[in-house]
Amino acid sequence: MTDKKTLGQMMWETQAEHNKTFEQPIEVGEVVEEIGNKEVMTAIWKAIHDREGLPQWNEKYYIVLFFKKNAILHRVLEANIHCRHTAPHCEPGLTLFSYDPHLGSKGLKLEWVLPRKGAFKMFLKNRENSDPFLMSCIDRYLKGTLK
Repeated sequence: MTDKKTLGQMMWETQAEHNKTFEQPIEVGEVVEEIGNKEVMTAIWKAIHDREGLPQWNEKYYIVLFFKKNAILHRVLEANIHCRHTAPHCEPGLTLFSYDPHLGSKGLKLEWVLPRKGAFKMFLKNRENSDPFLMSCIDRYLKGTLK
């Protein structure tokens, strides 16, 4: 007879293993910030450096960032970075940066960020615990003034 574990037992063992691995609990925000700084921003700067010195990219341009779920690997998001000469229309799920090559590293600016449309209600309900810039972007989008 095999000794099958219940779902509860497996969850308890997973949590116990997690507690042994990490002395201090990790908050979701810390994970997001670490991924953002180490992976997403690194990819954005790579996109900028790849265009450095090219004549068609010597004026201010825009960098659109969006995430999509991997079709095969569950719980995996892919960050997609698209550089363009014109600002895109504001759409939920997109983040827009601009880059002015004449300003060097100071030329990168976060223009706006919008969560997925389904998340708007959650952010609006928890306004006091949400990032003020994000809330400003959501408010301006809903008013039709986000450009």
